[in-house]
Amino acid sequence: MLEDIYEIVCSLTGLQRNQIDPTAELADDLGVSEFIIVRIVLELERRFEITIPDEMISELKTVSDFERYVARVSSENNK
Repeated sequence: MLEDIYEIVCSLTGLQRNQIDPTAELADDLGVSEFIIVRIVLELERRFEITIPDEMISELKTVSDFERYVARVSSENNK
């Protein structure tokens, strides 16, 4: 799952995998625009067949945040 998230982030931001620390904030530390973050969210929803509510987007700041959220929602959906 983590590698899928990195793949999405890298493909949409143009950053290389080694440039992205899992705890770095996409917007503040890496300069990723809000538009690209929304595209990342949309791609995560499509890839993992989950829904990320709009109000959650502002709370998902790092790759680690996305990983934890996707893991939690995926496990809830599989119960």
